[in-house]
Amino acid sequence: MADLPCAPASVRLAEDGSQDVPWTEADRLAALSRYAILDTPREAAFDNIAQLAAEICEAPIAVVNLIAGGRQWFKAEVGIGARELPLEVSICRHALLQTGLLIVPDLSQDCRFECNPLVTQAGGLRFYAGALLETSEGLPLGTMCILDTKPRPDGLTAQQQRLLQGLARQVMSELELRRALAERDAQVVRAQASETRFRAVFDQAAVGMARVALDGRFLEVNDRFCAITGYAREDLTHTDFLQITHPDDLAPDCAQVEQLLAGEIDSYSLEKRYVPQSGGSVWVNLTGSLVRDAEGCPEVFLAVIEDISVRKAAEEELLRNKRQLRLALEAGQAGTWSWDATTGVLDWDERTHTLYGFTPEEQPGFAAWRERVHAGDREAVLARLDRIVRTPGDDDWRLEYRVLHPEGERWLLMLGHAERSADGRLLLTRGLKIDITERKRVEQGRQLLVRELDHRVKNLFAVTSGMIRMTARTAQSPREMADSLSGRLAALGKAHSLIQGAVSDDAVRRERVVLHDLVTTVLAPHLSDTTDQLRLKGPALQVGPQAAANLALVLHELATNSVKYGALSTPKGKLKVAWQVSGEQVTLAWSERGGPEVIPPAEEGFGSKLARQLVCGALGGDLDCEWRAKGLLLTLTLRLDPLRI
Repeated sequence: MADLPCAPASVRLAEDGSQDVPWTEADRLAALSRYAILDTPREAAFDNIAQLAAEICEAPIAVVNLIAGGRQWFKAEVGIGARELPLEVSICRHALLQTGLLIVPDLSQDCRFECNPLVTQAGGLRFYAGALLETSEGLPLGTMCILDTKPRPDGLTAQQQRLLQGLARQVMSELELRRALAERDAQVVRAQASETRFRAVFDQAAVGMARVALDGRFLEVNDRFCAITGYAREDLTHTDFLQITHPDDLAPDCAQVEQLLAGEIDSYSLEKRYVPQSGGSVWVNLTGSLVRDAEGCPEVFLAVIEDISVRKAAEEELLRNKRQLRLALEAGQAGTWSWDATTGVLDWDERTHTLYGFTPEEQPGFAAWRERVHAGDREAVLARLDRIVRTPGDDDWRLEYRVLHPEGERWLLMLGHAERSADGRLLLTRGLKIDITERKRVEQGRQLLVRELDHRVKNLFAVTSGMIRMTARTAQSPREMADSLSGRLAALGKAHSLIQGAVSDDAVRRERVVLHDLVTTVLAPHLSDTTDQLRLKGPALQVGPQAAANLALVLHELATNSVKYGALSTPKGKLKVAWQVSGEQVTLAWSERGGPEVIPPAEEGFGSKLARQLVCGALGGDLDCEWRAKGLLLTLTLRLDPLRI
């Protein structure tokens, strides 16, 4: 990079002070050489681009400038009057060291150019704007630039900048086109030379070749044709193509031959099977043409045969894989979908229609799909899809969201892949949609179970701590304390066995229980040995096993809260649990007094929410809470039918 200038302050520098660019000067010059553009005559395509740049930017000078070794050469120019200038006076060479546009509002005020002869001379240059001419590999070849003899403090407008960069890309397109045309011409020459050598290379061809008489006899075959068919050359030249073609493929082959002879077609290509001498079959692609003499009469057939057995096997394997994929999609309850970003057309398979509750005959558009997305998830889903549309590189993604299915809410997992144009514009997205409703239900249940376990463990520690303090207050000796505490812990275990059924299937294996006994069992671990803290009042009432488990859990939550914050947290506290039956309704009152000052909580805790959920849900009742100054009053209003279960 010795021919290039030191980097300006705005260009990144490596630790050793050299320009931090991802290319070498040798690579850049080699790339420029491959275009074979230097010192070529003027061409209208490039001249027109330069003229257009000058007009768009309202500049007197426009140049398609290529930075060569030791010089800058102009493929097209307006206002210069020369085809090249020394590299030492080049402004464009500075643009190679940075990305994007190089815009210099006043060259005479820039330390890089203030001493440049093109600037200091009378009527010298003042304004410069250059867009890189860059290969697909990121190698800068030069610039599409415009210059002015007057400063431009405001530079170029945003539109002029875009158009100048677009013209730079157009220059590169023209360079690529020139190279492609040159390569095409070279290919034509090579093809002509290949035709001349055809006879010499007949036997060495990589594909099978044969000259066939008009009656179907093989006149001449090459080694590859023998290898494909499995016959020796002498055997083939004593037979015809009818004898070695698979019976099922004869009719279409003969039909094409007849069209050739009739002059209806110039050549034909078909896939057929040969029957090798060893048996079985081999798939080939046959291209047939007819050679005519000087008078246009048919003379001989020329056949080119390609062995496509491997491709056929791969196609069969692909077909099997597609069938297996369909089975996997069905087993996984997954549907396929695609969305054409250019037309807005949604394409769903039958399974995806079912996931959203549409019939296969319906053709829902984007608006219909949007309405099926749950309102709570809609904004997040649309925002994610918008990022996919606008962000090249964000091409593989997944979304979990709820949909409003006619039969109820469902959870879907959407997997997608984006296909884009060369400039990053979204063309198509496609992917899978999977019903994950059951998985979400299990996850939510697991989360609830974890919260319940955490709540139970914390409460157990709190209750046990309270038991120890309560026992210590009344015990006369360590032995008495140990015996009393053991009894309380045993009672606590018995109470926990009752509430287990509320979170498991154990309830179905128990008998009915009397409500009085249920309340006593649940509250026993929390009562003082020396005081009459608990008073129960109510008629004999039997409760079913499942209802008993749920009611035990509710009473356990109330007792735990009372031990921590209420009447059971102090020896002088009193608790009264009374119930009465009126028709098909049971009313149970939990009344506390004598405890600490009653302070309503700022918000309902997990245990209280769980108790309310059980009362209002599983037990089909209501729970009313009154925070009285003398103590908490809770009223449970329950129906008899759920209590019998």
